[in-house]
Amino acid sequence: MIHLVGHALGLAILALLIAAPGRALASRLGPLPPSLHLAAVACCGLATWTVFLFTLAASSLLHPPVLAACAIALTLCAALPSGRAQQPTPRVSRRDPTLPLVVALLLAPSALLAANPTVSWDAAVYHLALPRLELTSGAFAAPPMLVYAHWPRGVELLYTLALWLGDIALGGSHIVAKLTHWGFGLLTVLTLARAGSTRHSSEHSARSTLGWLAAGLFVLNGVVLFELQVAYIDVAMAFFALVTFLAACTAADAATRRRRDAALLLAGLGAALLTGAKLTGFVVAGCMLLPLAPSLLAEASRRGALAALRPLLARVVLPVVAVAGAWAAKAWWSTGNPVYPLLYGLFGGTDWSADLSRRLTAWQRGIGMGREPLDYLLLPWRVVVDGDPGYDRFDGRLSLAWLVALPAALWTVVRARLAAHRPASDPLVGRALAASGAYFVFWAASAQQMRFLIPVLPLLALAGAAGLVALGRHLSLRRSDLRRLGPSLAALGLLVVFVTEHRALAASGARHLALYLSRPVAATATRPPVFEVAATLPENARLLLLGTNQIFYSPRPSVADSFFEASQIADWLGDAENPRAVAARLAERGLTHVVWTAGAETIYPRHLVTLLGDARFARPLWRDGRHMLLALEPIGPLPVGGTR
Repeated sequence: MIHLVGHALGLAILALLIAAPGRALASRLGPLPPSLHLAAVACCGLATWTVFLFTLAASSLLHPPVLAACAIALTLCAALPSGRAQQPTPRVSRRDPTLPLVVALLLAPSALLAANPTVSWDAAVYHLALPRLELTSGAFAAPPMLVYAHWPRGVELLYTLALWLGDIALGGSHIVAKLTHWGFGLLTVLTLARAGSTRHSSEHSARSTLGWLAAGLFVLNGVVLFELQVAYIDVAMAFFALVTFLAACTAADAATRRRRDAALLLAGLGAALLTGAKLTGFVVAGCMLLPLAPSLLAEASRRGALAALRPLLARVVLPVVAVAGAWAAKAWWSTGNPVYPLLYGLFGGTDWSADLSRRLTAWQRGIGMGREPLDYLLLPWRVVVDGDPGYDRFDGRLSLAWLVALPAALWTVVRARLAAHRPASDPLVGRALAASGAYFVFWAASAQQMRFLIPVLPLLALAGAAGLVALGRHLSLRRSDLRRLGPSLAALGLLVVFVTEHRALAASGARHLALYLSRPVAATATRPPVFEVAATLPENARLLLLGTNQIFYSPRPSVADSFFEASQIADWLGDAENPRAVAARLAERGLTHVVWTAGAETIYPRHLVTLLGDARFARPLWRDGRHMLLALEPIGPLPVGGTR
């Protein structure tokens, strides 16, 4: 129990640190709808901390004492006068708590699993590995050959803050960082609930049902439930995307200039956070801003293009360009390529090649179930029905509930057009479907990984929930007794789908709860044995990781691949003429030891594999059934008349 309470308090402290500057800045944005108050506070606080952490890392000042000083200074912002009084946050589903309780129940297993100290693969490669290195060194980390170190990493900067809290309060725990990603899921759920509660409906029951049903539809997806357990970034991007979309809708519908400008500022903050989270975040941001297009075109026809675009340029484009420029400058300074490793033919880049670019592109395009015209036509159906672990099945699952929710949303739009009138929820549904559809086209043409769809799932959830509520009202034939059952029926439907699709997750959550209550649980991840042995090596040891790239566990500086499908190590050593030439290149990098993983021989060049089996070049120190640790022997002069 202490394990859960301690890390929950750590997450609460992190939330307070973010909310302190967020509250002070959000009050100065201008008049926003009450439903966006929580989102505005969160985005303002997150943006403030991201700027501070980026500046500290770029200045080599990212040290615990400096972080403590920043935390104190920013927390004092909470005491500043608010400037403008915010409208009270809407009370959602006060009359019937069934749906909120069910959504909380859906979130509970992933929270319990997030409190497990196990580190997922990608988190051990960079999501948590790089923040840990940066907290140790005080500056941006750039391990050799790690592409991810040069990409925008705004969410990972927040993980640095969470790791610092875990270090000072919980004995080096990284679980607060894992719970931070779960916290982004909670923020998304609450934002959906508040957005739905105020969307164009005259009946309280319909409003509360729409918001919480949308939250449930978002959480039900297997890919979301998995990511809530791990320290990735896609759920955070879903929150940023939702805020950007809702703010854009508010700006498009604003009756006054002050409200429009405030909403544009919030949309700009959300778009900037998206751009700073991922290399392709600007694409998501552009799709989320599509609701602004009709009003901008109308204003351009009245006042001219420049006058219409000026507020957008100042409040949305400028923050996005500033964030993108900062990350691009960092990448250019480190690699010579502002979008490393993309556009290699134009910019070049260290530890990369044209052949690696081709391999990376081929790997990304190989994900999914085909790239022929028929495959694209079948893609929406396949994504929902055929998703499964493995790149040939999009590597993730959506909920089958979309087979009902999305047709209901489309029915709402079509019915409105055919009836020559526009129902109350139609703007929301149409805009959400348009923005999601635009992003889906980009996703279909790029890497078809299921988790890359997570940013638009909140929009689809809003559209689907609005469609289901409208369909329920239509089928009830205006009978108030049936309509009062709406929240209970929606809650029952969510529970049935959850139990049907996620029984294993619920059972695993129950087992973890019993574990936390029965005995103490370690707060730190257990390192694989090979890295425990490597921790006994001299301080100047430098490891080459082959067949694994989880540098989070490595106790010494390491060189590892970013992706095995486009192995930089294989490319680097591929043209070596013999094992001795390989040994010479390893020595040039200062590598002293090798961690070998079973099966790695299929990835790396023949001469490298031969070197590791030759006692003249490599000496085994330790092995188990999966890993082996070898010491690289110093390279002596060539024997007379011979080669090595």
